[in-house]
Amino acid sequence: MNEEEVLCLLLASKGEEDKGVWYLDTGASSHMSSNKEFFTNLDESIAGNIVFGDNTKVLIKGKGDILIRTKNSIHHLISQVYYVPSLKSNILSLGQRLEISYDIHMKNRSLTLKDMFQNLITKEYMARNRMFFLKVQVDHPKCLKTCVKDDSWIWHLRLAHLNFGGLKSLAQEKMVNGLPFMSHPNQLCEGCLIGKQTRKSFPKEVNFQASEPLQLVHA
Repeated sequence: MNEEEVLCLLLASKGEEDKGVWYLDTGASSHMSSNKEFFTNLDESIAGNIVFGDNTKVLIKGKGDILIRTKNSIHHLISQVYYVPSLKSNILSLGQRLEISYDIHMKNRSLTLKDMFQNLITKEYMARNRMFFLKVQVDHPKCLKTCVKDDSWIWHLRLAHLNFGGLKSLAQEKMVNGLPFMSHPNQLCEGCLIGKQTRKSFPKEVNFQASEPLQLVHA
């Protein structure tokens, strides 16, 4: 009886949690990503080819910027990122970071990345396959707008939170062109309340003093 040969295949699919993973590559000449939704702006008129070490080529379908949020909730803009739809991973070129005076330090199986102001971006440890990868959240710029319809509040804000009695005097004396007569609104200004808050003075002497080792000391 002949034994049948069995071939086992393993399929690994790219999940949503893997999209935010960036490989820190010292050999890549440019930043690259296959996720079009990551880009805050994308110039799709830019085209070309990316050539890998085995001489294979992939098409470039654009170039733009990507806004990321690091682990310490600070936003950083990755500029000049190529959009390569056929790419399977996001690649962050460390050489391109060096061109803008980033500090890259590798020691004790870890990689430390700092910006030009020596602010820590990330510190990543080497994976089992001797690669360094960074997992970040991709954000998109948001424009927020406030709308104030009451003329009294508009002029109160325009004149650096001037009190409404002063606004009334300015209008009566015609000291400001275009300032209308207004009544005091039945509402308090939160900014004025915060600006006028005071705190109690610190006591000159404390009621409690430490008398034994390891007691809590207020200094």
